[in-house]
Amino acid sequence: MQDPAPLRYQSECVKVKRRIFFYDDNINRNRRDRYFKKVKGNRSIHAVMSTDGGCTLSSRCLSCYCDPCLDCNYKACENSNYVSGWEEQDLEQEEGHHRTAVTRSDVSTTIEVIKDLAAKHAIVAIASADRGEDYYLLQVTSDGPEVLEAEESDQWGASYPPGSEVMRGWFLIGNTRGKPPYKYKKNVQKQAIVYAATIRYICPELNENEHIYDIPEELHLDILESLNGF
Repeated sequence: MQDPAPLRYQSECVKVKRRIFFYDDNINRNRRDRYFKKVKGNRSIHAVMSTDGGCTLSSRCLSCYCDPCLDCNYKACENSNYVSGWEEQDLEQEEGHHRTAVTRSDVSTTIEVIKDLAAKHAIVAIASADRGEDYYLLQVTSDGPEVLEAEESDQWGASYPPGSEVMRGWFLIGNTRGKPPYKYKKNVQKQAIVYAATIRYICPELNENEHIYDIPEELHLDILESLNGF
């Protein structure tokens, strides 16, 4: 993982620049039996294809954009030595489950609760807009959120205007592309300032040895799950 880029983590809301929505009022959205449990290991699946089996889908770990695959002639895939074959996944329905949409009010309330619970020395996950990085880890060094009275810059080169609600701490630098548990090292050479509203998850107590922290696979997945809806 590269060092956090200021323009990526300092955005208070971590917003995309543009979204275009098309509304189709002819779709029957009140359909029965349309909720399913997540497929195990779904975050490591990069290619998904619907099937005619009803409650099944096909998946493979890597995507391929060779000409045969674009023509749906997967048996003639030119990169078959690198990408795995398609595997059929059975979908398990969620019985008696009624989902509700996440509202802006729900999100705002959750953010307020999380940032107020992020006490000193806690390790928190910060939402990221950096391509290839879903989140950053930060050990909090401030006593809760604070509002800046004047413009201030951190040692990573990020600047914050007066009135910003921020948290201070040390970034944990690591790599989640290997095998778990993932190793993160705390960088105590440069203190960071982040918007308090970007805190998405408070980690439980972690094993630490000389500023090296172990992040189990389950915790990594829990953090990714916490980013949904934001």
